[in-house]
Amino acid sequence: ELPAHFISANHEIHIKNPKLWWPLGYGEQPLYEVTMSLLHHGVVMDSRTEKIGLRTLQLEKNFTPGKQEFLFRVNDVPIFIKGTNWVPLSALHSQDISRVYEAIGLCVEARCNFIRCWGGNVYESDEFYNLCDQHGILVWQDFAMGNTNYPQSGQFFEMIEKECANVIQRLRNHPCIAVWSGDNEVDYKNLGYYYPNYASRYNRVSRELLPRLTQAHDPYRYYIASSPEIPEGFNAYNVPEQHNWGARAWYKDDFYKNSTAKLISEIGYHGCPAPKSLRKFIPEDKLWPLDNDVWAIHSTEDIRIEPIKNGRNHLMRNQVALLFGEVPDNLSEFSFLSQISQAEALKFFVERARAKKWECTGIIWWNMLDCLPQISDAVVDYYFNKKIAYHYIKRVQNPILVFITETEGWHQSVLISNDTNEDVEVSFTVIDYDKGETLLNGKRTVKAGHNIEAGKIWSTVSNQNLYIITYSVNDKEYGNHYITGLPPL
Repeated sequence: ELPAHFISANHEIHIKNPKLWWPLGYGEQPLYEVTMSLLHHGVVMDSRTEKIGLRTLQLEKNFTPGKQEFLFRVNDVPIFIKGTNWVPLSALHSQDISRVYEAIGLCVEARCNFIRCWGGNVYESDEFYNLCDQHGILVWQDFAMGNTNYPQSGQFFEMIEKECANVIQRLRNHPCIAVWSGDNEVDYKNLGYYYPNYASRYNRVSRELLPRLTQAHDPYRYYIASSPEIPEGFNAYNVPEQHNWGARAWYKDDFYKNSTAKLISEIGYHGCPAPKSLRKFIPEDKLWPLDNDVWAIHSTEDIRIEPIKNGRNHLMRNQVALLFGEVPDNLSEFSFLSQISQAEALKFFVERARAKKWECTGIIWWNMLDCLPQISDAVVDYYFNKKIAYHYIKRVQNPILVFITETEGWHQSVLISNDTNEDVEVSFTVIDYDKGETLLNGKRTVKAGHNIEAGKIWSTVSNQNLYIITYSVNDKEYGNHYITGLPPL
């Protein structure tokens, strides 16, 4: 029982040996039920009960060239981010709540420890944040603005102040909330207007209004101005947090391999839904070939762009042609090869980020689930049918992973990554599938939070090989694979 001498007060409550809340893969998620009552002369005037998690969180952010950083620490432990971007659960928002439990289940199964609630979103239900608390999923919360111009004063400021203050007050006691972000890509969009100076693209909403609100209502949590945040003198690809889209050509292009991002907070690759899903929203006579108005309508691209063969569907077709040397003449094979293309791309992106730990501190790929029937980057379609990429991601987001890097010189490195709080012993075998030969095997101890090189295998850039990796940790078996060589495959 503590005195409240005025309309506001600060007090400390000390808990001996607290049970700490950890992100998924780093520990447990104990939650304390706290009831707070306001008394006046012994009479309860108001009461509130919440479940909270006890943890510390720091965001180490630095824009200085050569010293850039974007690292989350929880309970003083650096956390390697493996997560997904989150879009509205349904285009019909009354259905959102009916989809949230299965959607979060997908994230837990895929071992995501992070969700970025993208600025083109709606603010999620209490159930969403409660589930993230329970499962150890950190949440990056964009305020619901993105990709456009916003009024810089007046009635809009008044509206945003009420809306965002309400959002902060509702969500601030959730341990899952890691960071507030002003918006999605407004800094990035303003670069595209080629304003003559920084003052012309200065955004008062994200630089003045929202920092004041977060300071007033949630001063213990970090705030960033935009995603990506691009201060004066910087561009989209020399800041620590980046959205790595590029030309979306071959997934091993230099753009992807040589990303300078400390945290990749958006990156994706198209994958065609399965024919059984396409048949639910595309008439049979429009199913194939894909050059028609119905496919264009269900693309994630502007309807005016698809017919001139410059949209996302045609990009997806070009990705299939690039990887396999041709485009199949039937829907079943096209869908299958497109999903392999997407799966290999996202697998490569995650493994590349893990290979560069802690030079790179994580990856938040785009995206888990479609909010409407469409052809997109999502790894699970609107009907909850998993694309091949989902299964690949589930493997490579395992907290302990054995994987193979790209060829350098005449060799490829076999790495073991440990994204847990404990030292582990890993037994592994790498097999050349075509020859049936064991290329490398052994047993290694990997310290908590570290990567080690377990060995090297001989390779050339042009040789096309399929390597099968099996490994075990604490008597539990896991698997992975790697495809070498230049396309077409």
